[in-house]
Amino acid sequence: MSRPKKEINAKRCERLKQIISETGIKQNQLAVETGISQQSISAMVQGKANVTQTTAEIIVDRFPQYSIEWLLGFSDFKNNAEKCRSIISQAQHEGDLLLSGLSAFAQLNDYQIKLCSPPVSAHGKIAVEDVLKAVRDGYTISHNHVSIQLSLEEMNAFENEVCDFVELQLKHLFKRKGASDNG
Repeated sequence: MSRPKKEINAKRCERLKQIISETGIKQNQLAVETGISQQSISAMVQGKANVTQTTAEIIVDRFPQYSIEWLLGFSDFKNNAEKCRSIISQAQHEGDLLLSGLSAFAQLNDYQIKLCSPPVSAHGKIAVEDVLKAVRDGYTISHNHVSIQLSLEEMNAFENEVCDFVELQLKHLFKRKGASDNG
């Protein structure tokens, strides 16, 4: 009795093909460097054989800039650095949205919210040191020619309080209108 044939994971095959393309290595050279037969590599690249856990470990050992999780299709991030950049970018985007909304509400009431020392762009690029200084210096909130300074921690707490207040008001609105927001 023959064993049932395993289904080929096309994503794994595509990712192996991507590694080969991005690194510029030839299939026969990959075979020599990893000990995986050239026929097996060819079959995986063509989608005729699966990239197994063991194969992924061998390939990632040769190309540590890729993660096993990514090669096996369990992650969208090629490596931890890419994952960290994505998390930071998402947090930065959410922070920018929150600050933009808060600034818009403040401006409606004649308040201005600004970074104490906004980073200056030189040729479209902002130095990391300038960004870190701006974050350390915090924010200035101005109204009627009077200004106060908030540290980053104070600004974060203030933003969270405003978000909590808005969420509470929205829940009350849903309740008054007889709708359930289930959250």
